Amino acid sequence: MNFDAVPATVFTFPEIAYVGIMPSVAKERNIELVESAYQLKVDSRAQIFNEMEGEIRMFFDSKTMQLVGAWVVGIDADNLIGELGIAAMNRLNVKEIAAFANQHPMASEGISKAARKLL
Repeated sequence: MNFDAVPATVFTFPEIAYVGIMPSVAKERNIELVESAYQLKVDSRAQIFNEMEGEIRMFFDSKTMQLVGAWVVGIDADNLIGELGIAAMNRLNVKEIAAFANQHPMASEGISKAARKLL
């Protein structure tokens, strides 16, 4: 069991979900992070449902560029965090995450779009 890859969701409006190592824990563990984010205000699904508040934010180990944590605030956070949890559990790197093509128009597109910002 990888306890660093257990997702959690707070069912508020907007939803809030997170998985993995957050910046405060990374600092305690001396892990330097590289962050990337995707703002939901530019997301097609969020626009369709007029729920454009929030973001997808991912945290990568700066040495390996493997995903170590993420949070989602906004539409579909409860579903998106599962995909991010699998990526964190398997320590996918930024190139692997960027290469995946999610369906359109789905908020999950933001995961690979955020990763592509780092390439």
